[in-house]
Amino acid sequence: MSTGGRTAAKITGVAAAAGLVFGMMGPAFAASQVVEYRLDSGSVTINETTYALPDSTGIEGTWDDATGDFTGVFRSSAVPSQQAVTSPVVGTIDLTTEFVGTTDVTGTIDPATGDGSLGLTMDVVITLQSLSTAPDVPPVILDQVCTIANVPVSYSVTATGLGADSEIFTNLALTAAPFAAPAATCVAGPAGNPALTPIIQENINTTVGLPTQDTASVLSFVAGAIPPPPPSTTTTTGVTTTTASDLKNCDDFQYRDEAQAVLDADRTDPNQLDGDGNGQACENLPVRPAPAVTATVRFTG
Repeated sequence: MSTGGRTAAKITGVAAAAGLVFGMMGPAFAASQVVEYRLDSGSVTINETTYALPDSTGIEGTWDDATGDFTGVFRSSAVPSQQAVTSPVVGTIDLTTEFVGTTDVTGTIDPATGDGSLGLTMDVVITLQSLSTAPDVPPVILDQVCTIANVPVSYSVTATGLGADSEIFTNLALTAAPFAAPAATCVAGPAGNPALTPIIQENINTTVGLPTQDTASVLSFVAGAIPPPPPSTTTTTGVTTTTASDLKNCDDFQYRDEAQAVLDADRTDPNQLDGDGNGQACENLPVRPAPAVTATVRFTG
């Protein structure tokens, strides 16, 4: 064999050995795939209330294409909405609802079948911003944050779209088993009135029906970048906004007994109807007049 032939044979042998080593070691190094899935559609239902998740919802993390192990982070953003109320006043509350992952999303997705399970713990954060009672009345700042905390959710997963042109599944369909949602706990923000917090907390739990296990969630994800949340907007007007400590004034009542009934309903007096603290509301108002009595006199003789 010529020198050139022996050299070529050595090169071929080295290349073959390298190929064998790479084939043995390559999958071990390439098993962990970086993944990012954005929400295609999805919602969470607690009793009869269904919360649609925003487009800026998704999961990003890693998936091991050899073992199927999945670890990721759940991302979402607040969704604004309005809620009509009839007690203690009639109006509309502006609020936001956000699902916040408090633990990693962990589980497995079988590389061969696409079947698996994922789980996480989340908080449902409901922020009550303001209360509007009439178009020509300034909104009342509420600034109350109510949290349904430590909600554990387990999803069954069906993953599809893994093919010759893809190193990861391109679609994930998640269906949750019923999960326990505890009662919400509310706290007043810097501009909120703590005296209203117990009332709001009771109303939230009654309205949503907490605690409960009558729950469900169905999520559909596609591979792709998670959109950023929409920018928050702030509207500034020339109207002075009243605080939640001044829902009613003495001028709102005709007679003293009407104001007294409101004071008796909340002795913390958030409306400041009892200026001197003697337990009597709006003492400048007139007392309701007694109803007229009509008597029929019959003469007999």
